[in-house]
This record gives sequence, structure tokens and C-alpha cells, in this order.
Amino acid sequence: MRSENNLTPFISLNTKKCNACWICIEACPSMVFKKIDLPWHKHTVIANPKSCSGCMNCIENCPSGAIAVHNSRQDKKTASALSLSATINISLLIFTVITALSGFILQIGYHMGGHGLINTSVRYLEMDYYSWAMIHKASILLITPLFITHTILHWNWYRSIVKGKKLKGKNKTLILTSLFMMVALTGYLSWIIHIAEGSEMIRKLMIELHDKLTILLFVFLLIHIAGRLRWFKNLFRDLFKKKTKQTPAKDV
Repeated sequence: MRSENNLTPFISLNTKKCNACWICIEACPSMVFKKIDLPWHKHTVIANPKSCSGCMNCIENCPSGAIAVHNSRQDKKTASALSLSATINISLLIFTVITALSGFILQIGYHMGGHGLINTSVRYLEMDYYSWAMIHKASILLITPLFITHTILHWNWYRSIVKGKKLKGKNKTLILTSLFMMVALTGYLSWIIHIAEGSEMIRKLMIELHDKLTILLFVFLLIHIAGRLRWFKNLFRDLFKKKTKQTPAKDV
């Protein structure tokens, strides 16, 4: 179903595929969509097509594939952007798990209750303190450019909601972004102070802030991932189908 009421210059909406999850309404920074929420008739419609900025957040987040690119001239460019975004999201998920796991092992297994002394001989999952510290630092160094790229890809989203002060329903994402920036900042500052042989008291303060903020970040990250489980599920399903189609059948 592609009537004029379900088109913008950038996207089209197929209401037959819509499962009325309302995720596109939350994902859209420009309030393009609205609900049709009747007992016998439930789906999203495009209410403000002129407000559409072409950020493609709705396409990226729609779990049912009801929203597609409308302008055929932009198909290749948009498909490439969505593929890059999916790669970044998967990579962020993987390295976030690694960063969180190594960080919690370092904090709980080595630092907590040690009164400043670290027993580096203790091993967790067959790895000692130095191995876990190396993994944690490497994962942070890798996750930082991924996060920066993710922010750049969604810059229009951030700019539109801040500029338009449309923060309702977006606070959790903004808090998650702010927490990540503060966790990264305190972590890097502690490294810089250590390398520059600066104040040990300030370095320990940065580490303490880093550890406490990481706990908050982990909580908001779980909430963020939980809200996008269907998106990840559909992404992996589509990737599997694409891989299956590309794999030639073996001769029997």
C-alpha cells in the first residue's frame, strides 16, 4: 500500500506490513509518523511527510520491513549507509560485551577489597591480570572510533532532537551517549595522567569515577539493547538469508 499519504521524498510506508510496534514513532526525530490505534485497525501512517529529513532511522529500526527507501536514485547510497550502520552496531555490541566483561573482572576480581594491592597471579578464565588489562585497553581503543562513527552516522538525529527540543522518549539514548562519553573521558584521562607521571590522587579519582560511571552505563546499555532486540534479530536473520542466497548449491 503506497498512497500519497504513505510517502515522503525519502521513504515509503507499507501499512500491510506494519505490526503497530510504534518503534518508528520513537525513532523519528521529526515527528513524521502517527498512530492509527483502533481495536480493528492498527498501523502507523505518515502524518507529516514534509518534515522528513531522510535520516533513515525509521528504516533502520523497523522490525517488520514496513518502511523502505522511496527515491530510487538514493537506493544504492542508502543501502550502503544502512549496511555500514549495521556493521557498526554489531561491532559496538561485540566490543561493548568484551569491554564490560574485562572491566568487571579487573574491578571485582582484582581491585575490589585489595586495599591498593593487586594479586596479579590470580587467573580468571585462564588469563592473569595483565592479560585482562590488555584486553580491556585494546577493546576501549577499538570501541572509541566505532562510537564516534556511530554518532556521525546519526548526527542528524542528535541535532534535530536537540535543536527542536524534542526530547520526549529520547532521554534514555541521550543519557547513554553522555555516559559513554564520560566513561571514555575519565578512562583516557587516567591513562594520560599515568603516562605523564601526574598526580596519583587525581588519577585514582578518575579511575573511581570511571568505575562508578561504567556501572550506570552498563545498566542503560542493557535497556538500550533490550529495546532493540527485534532489530538485531531481524538483522541477523537478513544476513543469514543473504549469505544462504550467495552460497552456491553443491552438486550431489
